[in-house]
Amino acid sequence: CDMPLSLCQCVALAVCACAIATPTTKRGFVGIEGNNLHIVPPGNGTIMLGKHDLLATISKQHATIEHQATQIESLRLQTSNLNALSSAIQCRARDSGFDAALSLKTEGATGLEQFAVDDTHYLVVSNRDGPSVVFKWNGVGLVLHQSLATAGATGLKYFEMGGASYLVVANQFNGTNYTVNSEVFRWDGTQFVSFQLVRTTGAVSWEYFEIGNAHFLAVANYYTGSTKVIMSELFRWDGTRFAPFQLIPTNGARSWTHFTLDSSHYLAVAFQTDDYESEIDSVIFKWNGTRFVSAQTTPTRGATSWEHFVINGTHFLVVANHRSDVSFNTNSEIFKWNGSEFVSFQLLPTFSAHHWEHFVIDDYHFLAVANSFDDLDATSYTNSEIFRWDGTQFASFQLIRTSGARAWRHFVIDRIHYIAVANLVGPSSKVLAWNGACFL
Repeated sequence: CDMPLSLCQCVALAVCACAIATPTTKRGFVGIEGNNLHIVPPGNGTIMLGKHDLLATISKQHATIEHQATQIESLRLQTSNLNALSSAIQCRARDSGFDAALSLKTEGATGLEQFAVDDTHYLVVSNRDGPSVVFKWNGVGLVLHQSLATAGATGLKYFEMGGASYLVVANQFNGTNYTVNSEVFRWDGTQFVSFQLVRTTGAVSWEYFEIGNAHFLAVANYYTGSTKVIMSELFRWDGTRFAPFQLIPTNGARSWTHFTLDSSHYLAVAFQTDDYESEIDSVIFKWNGTRFVSAQTTPTRGATSWEHFVINGTHFLVVANHRSDVSFNTNSEIFKWNGSEFVSFQLLPTFSAHHWEHFVIDDYHFLAVANSFDDLDATSYTNSEIFRWDGTQFASFQLIRTSGARAWRHFVIDRIHYIAVANLVGPSSKVLAWNGACFL
């Protein structure tokens, strides 16, 4: 190849020329003379192309190939989106004939926790209007295993510490008083037994977390009977029990959510009301080495809970907004960490939202919201919703009929994905199974 071109370019020119000159049964002739390429196609005549002509031809061919590759990728994405849309449509169609995999008898269900001990799976439900209950997986379904004496239970948290399993229940109201004992239970090998009583005031939920070798519990105190502007409290394990550690002023606190970011520990608290308004700021606290201090305030609307999750290394917080000052039908909001604080990322339509659950199936990220009331129809029998991450944001994926939904819990048993919903209204809560396309 006498032209001032690389070997690869020479070969590319020859291949291009052959492709141009020999499309049929007989072979032509390709030769190089100086800076020219002589092409003798089958039959008579000679085609002579200069170097620049050849480069222009190759460039045009390359552009055509790139365009075709772009079209192929576009078709692939369209096919993927159509498949996802088809799955979503199928799921929505099934919603009208809502047939849950499992039905659980509950009495004003407010919270859910799932855990496994010695390869046996359990699901615990906190009931506001009766004893809380522990269900046991028997291989084909969930059966009642234990009843727990609770008083207006509004939430619970399972945790493991020092090789032992615990469950802490938030008791809100005993029928006459909001200042009651909430309770920590310990698993004795077959069931939960009382371990510690903790004085709380209109408690709604608990959060367990660890910082180094220290173990903490945080309770969201909501109501005294006359005001929601009260102290919530953090407790620290002293080796034998959880002892008072830090009081934090709160406004109708509904939940605490602990998370770590850049090796720092945070607690986000959801504020529902200051007795007068619902549209108030909730607060994110940061551990300073000895205690938690306010790090950021975020605008919320009757906030009931936070959920922290990570997608491709990016940290997000989503808040469940229960109501604005004028309506229960209000947007909930996803916040994204920008390196120094959480900023608004996406608004999602919700209906008196109480809880978000983040989970992953086959590398797909989902968010399930528990909607509890629809202003337009003035009913607690409404649709809760599952959203799926589409690569840039969350899009609606599936509607599920619920009744005063208070919480979701995702879990896996025998490689099958389930989500359980706690229904405050009605005689039962539901457990749905993933069928590969949606939850049924």
